[in-house]
Amino acid sequence: MRCSGRARPDADPELFRGQAVAPSLESRVRVEIACNDDAVDAAIEAILSGARSGEGEVGDGKIFVVPLERCIRIRTGESGLEAI
Repeated sequence: MRCSGRARPDADPELFRGQAVAPSLESRVRVEIACNDDAVDAAIEAILSGARSGEGEVGDGKIFVVPLERCIRIRTGESGLEAI
């Protein structure tokens, strides 16, 4: 999913035609993954190993883990674990 943001919250204002303006937003990538409870830790480890820059740098991103209330596969009507 395409999104935008700033990797450096402490970025200095840029000068444009003699006026200070806030730094512009940069293109970022947002990934959403739905998985069963027993696969959450493995998914987190995979994301950490693939997304971290070296020892870790500002702007590497964040991982949010939220509960998935329901999942329904539209094609078959399956719900719950079978739908994921």
